[in-house]
Amino acid sequence: MGGRVGGGERGLIRVVSFDVGGTLASGELDREVYVDRVVAYLRGIGYSISVDDYKRALRPSMERLAKLRAKGREMRFEDFYSAILKRLKIVPSQEILDEIRKLYRLSFPQTVKEGVREVLEELKGRYRLAVISNSMSLLPKYFLEEHGLMHYFEVVVISGAVGYRKPHPRIFRHALERLGVPAWQVVHVGNSVKEDIAGAKAVGMHAILVRDEAIGLNAGVEADAVVDYITEVPQAVERLNT
Repeated sequence: MGGRVGGGERGLIRVVSFDVGGTLASGELDREVYVDRVVAYLRGIGYSISVDDYKRALRPSMERLAKLRAKGREMRFEDFYSAILKRLKIVPSQEILDEIRKLYRLSFPQTVKEGVREVLEELKGRYRLAVISNSMSLLPKYFLEEHGLMHYFEVVVISGAVGYRKPHPRIFRHALERLGVPAWQVVHVGNSVKEDIAGAKAVGMHAILVRDEAIGLNAGVEADAVVDYITEVPQAVERLNT
């Protein structure tokens, strides 16, 4: 059998895992529109708050989130917004939190990147597929469901549900535990050199960088393969597996 590549033996890749935002999906949160919608909703149910009030209540939560993320941790969407609502003297009921989540999704439109469906269809016949994605909310899960992609994936791991975000080893190991495979049997595909490439390789996975929306190209971490577009991933996986 061949030698090792990226920490694993050749010819033994069994799983392909994907990042979502910037890899399978394109789109950005319109933060100003989102804030305006949340404030309008809260005012509509009887709370006299302004955009400035909301932003003041938001600031401590953003600071706490930044500190946690600097350590590789993640907050739950509900915890993040419950703290904001409490600062506004609003009881964070599940109904209000659910509506804020809906407004978040509405303000974060995402489209399926060109060629994604064909790539997943091609890979599905030969490999098990998974998702490992950073998101405080469950937005990646909703994206996969809304666009009819969920059935391709055996395992979907999202940082908001795990409490750790890429590149922390815990989120990758959580995915490996759910898949029941060793790291060297997995190749992770993503667009962030730090989160996807460095994170995956640190636990012994293979890693493929997709460059068309790449982040951190000067981070000094080498992927096992680099492709310009998601459509080139199946061929890159095959090359790593031969």
